[in-house]
Amino acid sequence: MEAEIRTGAAMRDTGVSFGTCRTIALLVVAYALFHGWADIFFIGELIDLPDMTYSSHQIFILFRTLGFFVCFALSDRLTTIANRLVPYLVCAALMVMAAVLMLASAYIPEAAFFLRFGGASLGGMGIGVVSMLWFESITLLKPLTALICYLLSALVAPSLISPLYAAGFEALAVYGLTVSVLAPFAIKLGVRFVDARRVDSKSRVNGPLLARMIALLSLFGFALAFREPMMGNQMFSSGSYTAVGSLAMALIVLVGMAIGGSRFRVSFVCRILLPLTAVAFLLLPTRFPLMGLVSDTCGSACDELVKILCIIVLTHQCWRNDASALRLFGLAYGVHGALVFLGGQTSLALMAQGLSETDISAWFNIIAALAIAATIFILPDDRDLAPISLYSEEPALSAEGQDALDEARAARALGLRFGLTAREVEILELILRGRGIDDIAAELVIARETVRTHRRNIFLKCEVHSEEELKREAENCF
Repeated sequence: MEAEIRTGAAMRDTGVSFGTCRTIALLVVAYALFHGWADIFFIGELIDLPDMTYSSHQIFILFRTLGFFVCFALSDRLTTIANRLVPYLVCAALMVMAAVLMLASAYIPEAAFFLRFGGASLGGMGIGVVSMLWFESITLLKPLTALICYLLSALVAPSLISPLYAAGFEALAVYGLTVSVLAPFAIKLGVRFVDARRVDSKSRVNGPLLARMIALLSLFGFALAFREPMMGNQMFSSGSYTAVGSLAMALIVLVGMAIGGSRFRVSFVCRILLPLTAVAFLLLPTRFPLMGLVSDTCGSACDELVKILCIIVLTHQCWRNDASALRLFGLAYGVHGALVFLGGQTSLALMAQGLSETDISAWFNIIAALAIAATIFILPDDRDLAPISLYSEEPALSAEGQDALDEARAARALGLRFGLTAREVEILELILRGRGIDDIAAELVIARETVRTHRRNIFLKCEVHSEEELKREAENCF
């Protein structure tokens, strides 16, 4: 498939611009909004709803995973969804319907079984798609900036979510319905302030590195889900992003980046802390309160460190290779979600069989051995993670290069505004550079009539009648 054009308008060569700061702020808020929404109805189940014979949390995870896999399956056809309005509308509709169904189950207890099942299904799909939109949006940032955005989100989200724990039913209901609309469109607004990037669904990526990261993410996801039903203090009941260990790891990495700059190596932190926290989480017995607290804290730290590694690797692959975030993040979090669901179901099945805690712990020790081995043998090294520092500073462009960049930015902005195809954006960029029909045909190796057809379509879509009007329209983009 031909390369698609992503959304945005800010320049890449000016460092962290004001537009980038606005994008980060909006994405951080959006992250907190949709995580808080999931906390209310499914993950933390903060709202008081009728008890069911099944776990709506597990159904939510299943359909969220299905949403990831759907995005992955459609990545070749769609390439990107961040520059289309329909996915945001679909997200909002799914989340609104899910919230309505979950709230209705409190007023119609005789139909609560079906209402909560439908709500969990739609909510899982909605969160799956909105998560993919968020992941796509951070890939528009430089890898280092994307990592900062994720770390700030992990730190800020708990402070925005914490007041929900003291809210009543009515306040939670209003919040859930409002956020259903606000979260997707906060992401939509955020991506308007950053530069476009070209995406090629057929681009080649570092397959072995991605396989290692997916294996690491999935193994820890399985271990966390398997362990969660046996946790005495239920630290993970409201999601790992609210746990102390998760906040500590995000803060350590963020402070390290602030102090060390491009010299800071995330891999160094991970190689020391990840094995230590993994051993503590997986091997400390939870039946003793203090050890259980330490184990759960270390578990959330492991979870956060692995997610930080995934963000680094996946955003770098998207940026460097023009890879589709739908494909990479959809695959990674789809496999992770499947293992999380499988881990939870396995633990519940063993408990339903009446196995003792000793027997279940024996099963868990096998998972512990695999997860700890993963931290040693498949953890990325400095060569995999160091390239993110290369994007902290970029050389200034020459005047000619700056003009070419401005024309490319204008073409992409017009393409986004008027819904131009990838080929039409390419031709529009060459028109803005003053190329004639013959020159465009020769450069793109296409027929002159094809160029004329695309040129007419561009004029029609942009509602102009000449190249002069088209160039004036392009100047208005800045």
